[in-house]
Amino acid sequence: MAHETVFLSGKGGTGKTSLTSCFAFLAKEQAVMVDCDVDAADLHLMLNPSLKNKTEYYSGSMPEINNDLCIKCGLCVERCPFDALKLGDKVTAELLECEGCGYCKLVCPQNAVVMRKRLTGYIFESSTNYGQHFIHAKMTAGAENSGKTVTELKKRARTFSEKNQNKFILIDGSPGIGCPVISSISDTDSIVIIIEATQTGYRDYLRVSDLVKRFSKNVSVIINKFDLNPETTEKIMKDIAERDDKVIGKLNYSAKFTEAVKQGIPYAELYDDEITEEIKSIWNKIKEDVI
Repeated sequence: MAHETVFLSGKGGTGKTSLTSCFAFLAKEQAVMVDCDVDAADLHLMLNPSLKNKTEYYSGSMPEINNDLCIKCGLCVERCPFDALKLGDKVTAELLECEGCGYCKLVCPQNAVVMRKRLTGYIFESSTNYGQHFIHAKMTAGAENSGKTVTELKKRARTFSEKNQNKFILIDGSPGIGCPVISSISDTDSIVIIIEATQTGYRDYLRVSDLVKRFSKNVSVIINKFDLNPETTEKIMKDIAERDDKVIGKLNYSAKFTEAVKQGIPYAELYDDEITEEIKSIWNKIKEDVI
């Protein structure tokens, strides 16, 4: 089975997706790539994929009112705990308010409510310029159940990797500690957290690390822009060691990362410098978990 590594961060903007794209470039066809940051997916901007398949994804439900049966008694509107139903010329449901609990269906005396599956987004299966299968998604505006979407993406990645005997599944996870993050780290082999050498960056790392440890997972850490605050970096590295996590790399600040993003090309592909050599070193350490 392919070795699964998920890349996380406590917040957006730490360089997580930029580094994940670099590891995609280095792994080439050995890896299946997955963008599990489904609420704000952007790994495709760096991998320039060619779309192979697009499917609708349904999760949760929403009421549909049969106006031929509805007598406009208002009972469903009165009982809805989320104020998602409105009574005017007819009863209507507000998509962004409805939680899909189905209580309106239970209380309707006319059986005029039918719960329909809700379209929450689209799942894409693509190929990258590096010969990889790439699985990503786009959630519809206001859609919920992002954790379930992540689970579906990982399921598809595993099915593909088992069939094609890929060595790695590399997952660009969501920032923070919410449902999509929990789904991303469930049943994975390795967790890598990308942090910045600031006090807030350190606090963000603690939140993610504490979550990961609830799943009895080991944590590896990459410190980005470490040279901007050497004293804070030293303190962070000491605390990381005391928590039995490990630092697998430190990267200098470089404005060239921004240029790489603007061009939509992974840094390690665009530049041949000390930072790229460090990224290669980090990738080799990640691969050691597989060997």
